[in-house]
Amino acid sequence: MDKLITSLESEDLDYDSVVDLYKKYVNSTYVSLLSSFPFGRELVESAEGPYLNMKNGEKVLDMTGGIGVLSHGHNHKRIIDARIRFQNKNKMEVHKAFLSQYVAALSHNLSMMLPNDLNISYFSNSGAEANEGAIKMAYKFHDGSRKTILHSDISFHGKTLGTASVTASKEVNYKFPSISNTDSFDYNSIDSLDEAIQKNTIGGKCDIYAIIVEPFSASTLKECSEEFLLYLRNKCDELDIILIFDEVYSGYFKTGGFFNFMRVKNLSPDILTMAKSFGGGKSSISGFTSTDRVFDKSYNSPNYANLHSSTYYGFGEECYTAIEALNIAVDEKYAEKAELYDEVYKTKLQELIDKYPDILTSYSGSGTYFGLFFKKKFSTLESIAKLLPLEIAKTENLMLKIIVGSVVAEVYEKHNILLFVGLIDDCPLKISSSFAHDESLIVKSIDAIDDVLSSGILTLVTKFVVNKFTS
Repeated sequence: MDKLITSLESEDLDYDSVVDLYKKYVNSTYVSLLSSFPFGRELVESAEGPYLNMKNGEKVLDMTGGIGVLSHGHNHKRIIDARIRFQNKNKMEVHKAFLSQYVAALSHNLSMMLPNDLNISYFSNSGAEANEGAIKMAYKFHDGSRKTILHSDISFHGKTLGTASVTASKEVNYKFPSISNTDSFDYNSIDSLDEAIQKNTIGGKCDIYAIIVEPFSASTLKECSEEFLLYLRNKCDELDIILIFDEVYSGYFKTGGFFNFMRVKNLSPDILTMAKSFGGGKSSISGFTSTDRVFDKSYNSPNYANLHSSTYYGFGEECYTAIEALNIAVDEKYAEKAELYDEVYKTKLQELIDKYPDILTSYSGSGTYFGLFFKKKFSTLESIAKLLPLEIAKTENLMLKIIVGSVVAEVYEKHNILLFVGLIDDCPLKISSSFAHDESLIVKSIDAIDDVLSSGILTLVTKFVVNKFTS
């Protein structure tokens, strides 16, 4: 039996050792997929602000936003200081026999930031767990008298069995057992929503206990219109349906306001879910916040006060970190920065589209998070397909993924800038800054895309395919 690796020894593992361990004990296929890109063949030593410091000595500008986690950037000093302060005082992490001052303070702070009577919060660990909790609360509100939950046709709410049941994204590409009585409507379509509601109204009685929707769809970079959201709110009020807004990705000023739905006046859900940047990039914490009305009817009784609970609910350092993260966002004026960054992104991305109309079609996004969309077919690339293994060639939208992937790879290799690819449907090239970035870094990143595109798609794709499939 091999000896255990110590924590100090884990810091010094080289790339080859990590690959070997991944192949044996983690996921060998993931290693193969990630190694298609140059960043998948390197290790990170440390990170600070907008930058990654690689083990090979290179400094990389991170324009992924941590896939939603890094509104504050890497290792924000105030967040690190708060966690060290908590640890140095030997603070208690979790204990069910005592009330937590950290849970109390964090719940209060969220209530102060949110509209109407979104007051009651529960804290968990992942976005999927927050959405599961919200769905359970909505079901309990109707005490089992209604059986159906609606979601959109492009939804992504998580990969647990429950949240995958209300996820229509192709990212969940295997049919697992699911919760019963789910139905969908076309995203941002009032007519489709009405049809779904009518379909689930039996004998004049609505059978829908909840509708869950992302006001901003992070997977597709689509956004619900103000008209749709207000109609949805009014319809839920009319039929006493619990409205759940999933802002796991889009919250914490990432797409503009504190949460995306707050761009619409006089709008509020019954339950709001959050995660990712909620923990400031260092804390694994998520949450859902409900109105007093929904909480009181669902759980506010001796019989049901502990009906929804978990071991790590209210974990001390996680809540303490989230408290600091929210104060930083307010103190450093993230809302104002998001508005400024939004203008820079839109100006620069439109310039790219105007310059490369034969390659690019459009952009979409808001605040600090955008996607750039490419044409799906290039006749000059047909010969490239012959280089691909037959099994790989059958992958949906393969050439589009390769096109976008080749740009991401070259931007990294040539400019030390990390972007990422949306691997479903239109496969946008995604670019996202934290609030540790400034406007100049956004401009630098988009200029790097410009420089790489000037090489020509055929050149980029040929290099990418040859490196991946003939090495």
